[in-house]
Amino acid sequence: MTEGKRVSNERPDETPTVPCSREELGIGADEAVFITASPAEVISAETQETWTRILAVVPGSLLAVAPFAGRETREEDVSSFVSAFERVLATHGVDDQRLIVFLRDLPTRADMRAFLKLGDVYLDAHPQSDLQGMADALMAGLPALSWQGKTSRSRAAAALLRDLRMDELVANTADELVAKARRLATDAAWQADVRKRVAEAIEAKPRFLDPEWYAREAGSAVELLLAQEDGSPNPGAMDAHGNLKSGSSGSACVSVDRMTEGETRTAPTAAMTSEPVDDPFWRGKRVMVYTDLPGIYGVGQYNHALLCELARRGAQAICVQTKDDNPLVRERERLGVEHVWLSYHTRREFERTFTDMKDPSRIFKKHPPDLVVFSNCSPRSNLAAKRVAMQRKVPYVIAESYVPTELISLPQWTRECETQRATQYRAARQIIAVSQDNLKLLRERYGMPGDKGVVIHYGRPEAYFAPRDEAARKRLRSEFGIPDSAMLCFTAARLDPVKGYQYQVRALAKLKESALRSKLYFAWAGAGPAEADVREGVRLLDADECVRILGERNDVLDWLSAADCFVLTSRAEGMPICIMEAMAKGLPVAATAVSGIPEELGDTGCLLPDPNTASPDDVASALVQALEGWARDPVQRLSEGERCRARACAMFRVERMLEQTLAVLAQALGRSANTST
Repeated sequence: MTEGKRVSNERPDETPTVPCSREELGIGADEAVFITASPAEVISAETQETWTRILAVVPGSLLAVAPFAGRETREEDVSSFVSAFERVLATHGVDDQRLIVFLRDLPTRADMRAFLKLGDVYLDAHPQSDLQGMADALMAGLPALSWQGKTSRSRAAAALLRDLRMDELVANTADELVAKARRLATDAAWQADVRKRVAEAIEAKPRFLDPEWYAREAGSAVELLLAQEDGSPNPGAMDAHGNLKSGSSGSACVSVDRMTEGETRTAPTAAMTSEPVDDPFWRGKRVMVYTDLPGIYGVGQYNHALLCELARRGAQAICVQTKDDNPLVRERERLGVEHVWLSYHTRREFERTFTDMKDPSRIFKKHPPDLVVFSNCSPRSNLAAKRVAMQRKVPYVIAESYVPTELISLPQWTRECETQRATQYRAARQIIAVSQDNLKLLRERYGMPGDKGVVIHYGRPEAYFAPRDEAARKRLRSEFGIPDSAMLCFTAARLDPVKGYQYQVRALAKLKESALRSKLYFAWAGAGPAEADVREGVRLLDADECVRILGERNDVLDWLSAADCFVLTSRAEGMPICIMEAMAKGLPVAATAVSGIPEELGDTGCLLPDPNTASPDDVASALVQALEGWARDPVQRLSEGERCRARACAMFRVERMLEQTLAVLAQALGRSANTST
């Protein structure tokens, strides 16, 4: 059982030699069974405590262990192990009959896997994880959980789960592990989905079961380390031209994090990967993203991801927007994206986007595109630029990020503008909506023809799906005076009336008399025209002690690690990226039921009343109820966060968004729909 650090896969079809069945062990068909292959020496007191907590929150469940399989065992060793475990069970009021200690020898891998198949959920030990046990569990088709720590020994088994892109099964704390275990044992649909994904991943032969891949990577890592030792590139890491091979420096085999403590992290790149790809279809094509919503939020993130991916594939990517200087612009410039600045600020002079044809005429003449993507903040956006595109016969695709139920009246928006918009929708090669709700509104209220329209949900890069950063959590909480024991409610959104901070201020007033008041802290990241009103509201409630107004931040990723839940009380949205990011990090989300948010959350998190139809008091009361519930029951809060995370993993990855978007753009340029992008 303890065969060293490599994963053993000898004779995978070997027939088990030791008979065992649930019936023989007295396990009912409907009983939930947690199971482990971890040896006795790694089942620490901390592990026993955590596994007992899992039994306590899943009534009637059992824990099956085989701590002495594959070795000679003295009777006193067994007695000592069982007695210690039973004492822990007693402290939590858990019947010791719910612990099954399997004492038969399991001499082969096939025997171990047959034993593991008796269980429903596999549990890895902590702080010493069991790499071989995790591999056996996955090869047995079992949903498996691991609690990773800071040492390589405690992260080995978790690495297998991450290699299968099943990060949601990795916990960073005991509380997270308990919440994940409870959900896996009680949520039949999720358990079935995880089983299916495990079976598919193992069938595809993952890297950790490929000895040739392991040998190549291990050899490359050793060569690289030796080369670094003498300061010169090693021959094995060089190509025929004397350049470092792709992945030979800073590859997944040898990774060093050089970030110093306290250094600010910027938002991660949303492109599939930073390495260029020689894509004959996209090579040299001039693709322009023309937007009226610059910046680092929402649509700005979408535009950034698309531009970076186009550049990576060899296209001449061009970004047209109001002049700006932020980390996303600088990153695009490094990737070779060309920026063309409009002569005015599209947010301050929005009406010019549907009246001013001078800028787009100048830009299209000087930078003639093969295709334009009009990335809009509303169905009124970029009307004049689309007119110019039609006049110059430039093909275009429209991406609508936000479709309101009704548009406010503007003097310069005339009936003629309405007619032009309908004509432009008909002329578009395709129209992308971010939610089914938005697509329906475009067809019913904005003149989009029925033969146009496709829904592509936004997506976020892998960094948001990685386990939360405990070091960042501790650093930010210490820096901003937020107790470790507090439940931190985080919001990342512009300080604008439409984002609904006023409902959170109203909720603060209601929480003043709550017994849980001292446990709740709020951190709001953003800047905007409502900042003075928001600060004044907090001051009048004497709530400065529990509210942190952070301003515009470029370390939202770290704040998601510091937070315990995410709140967004907007009056209007499209499909908020900030909610996807929070879900991906495993935070439970409380958000108002506007536009695409119900579609985004599904049956996870907490949907608050729509502030456009409910009273402000009703919205605030629902938020208070949600936050108090999560504060009272941390395990339930973590469990809800895991449900949010599982939905994000299935729906909101940037690779899917880019693949679907590039397919639409390729079709607009004449590529057949059944041709890979």
